[in-house]
This record gives sequence, C-alpha cells and structure tokens, in this order.
Amino acid sequence: MISFDSTHLRLIWSMVETYSHVLQDLSDDAICLWLSKKIKDSIYLNHDEMIEIKAYILSRSHLIRDVANSQGQQGYRSLNGYSSQGVELPYDEAV
Repeated sequence: MISFDSTHLRLIWSMVETYSHVLQDLSDDAICLWLSKKIKDSIYLNHDEMIEIKAYILSRSHLIRDVANSQGQQGYRSLNGYSSQGVELPYDEAV
C-alpha cells in the first residue's frame, strides 16, 4: 500500500516533465535511481518512503519513458515555427 501523498506524486511527475531530456535516454533502473536521488535532494523522506517511491517509479517506468519522450519531442521547435527545415532550438533559447 502506498503511503505517500499527492504532493509526492506531483513532485515525481513534475520532475519527469522537467528532466525529460535526461530521462529519455536512461534505462528503467537508471530512471529510478536518478529520480529517487532528485526527490531525496528536494524533500526529506524516511527509508520506508524512499522504498515506496522507488517501487512506484519502477512500476511506472514505461509511462515515465513515454512522458519523457513526449516532452523531449515537444521541447524543441524550429526557429521560424513553421518549417521543418528550420534550426532546432530549445524553447528558452528560441527567438
């Protein structure tokens, strides 16, 4: 039974979206380790909560990968916004 709350879930999925460019190339185990470290760096979790968070992340690794890949594809656009032949820039660097 999962004992963490909606705040923990929002944090996990926010990190998945924020760091999608990192997550999309990692294995399932690496995704779990990377996200759990980021979460542990952000909030205090006791040992049992960390075990539950890791189990949750591993059980949703395919969904996490899908979201990361989707976010990674949406994170870039062409310079002119219309041409597929334009220069690809991250949103925050686009003019």
